[in-house]
Amino acid sequence: MFPGKIDPFPIRYLGIPLGLRKLGKTELQPLVDKVANRLPIWKANLLNRAGRTVLIKNTLSAIPTHTALAVNLSPWVIKCIDGYRRGFLWQGASTAKGGHCLLSWPRVCRPTDFGGLGLLDLQRFGYALRMRWLWLKRAEGNRSWQDLPTKEEPIVQAMFQESIYFELGDGNMALFWSDRWLQGQSLLDVAPCLCNAVATRVRKRRTVAHALQNNCWISDISGR
Repeated sequence: MFPGKIDPFPIRYLGIPLGLRKLGKTELQPLVDKVANRLPIWKANLLNRAGRTVLIKNTLSAIPTHTALAVNLSPWVIKCIDGYRRGFLWQGASTAKGGHCLLSWPRVCRPTDFGGLGLLDLQRFGYALRMRWLWLKRAEGNRSWQDLPTKEEPIVQAMFQESIYFELGDGNMALFWSDRWLQGQSLLDVAPCLCNAVATRVRKRRTVAHALQNNCWISDISGR
């Protein structure tokens, strides 16, 4: 009765490739091709390096943003896109050999205050983008996707935990073992060995309010 089309994974939803397993090169190749097709090679001779830098920031670096918001781009994809960005910056072409590059690429991606050109580091930028979902999950508990299972990225989780702290109210929002609610610190910072004796699933669920009821937190500790 429903006039819909059933497709097997991987699929594309709102332009983002989605799959049940890690996406391969076949699924991510269209993103690389999209960046390559936007290279304005014919304009290269009309622009100096400052103009090319602006064009890279506003066009080539912006294309992967939509996908990186939901997908952890593989090193292969980032290497391909960085190759196009580096080639256009130094040579006005799709590629550039090492002798034509005046700065190493990591230095190019530094902020201008630290001697770089301010181009996006796509890997770190992706981490920052996906931290947004963790913030929405904690700040807006009524989101319809709250209880869906998600694959955690340890580095994104660690960055998020170091970026926020809790002003403790009734204790129903802050997690007892992992959140920074003790004067800007977490129990994981203060007593890491003790926290290692608590199961991971408990650390993800035990709130401060629940843990302090009749010293319930003591029963979370297991092992020797």
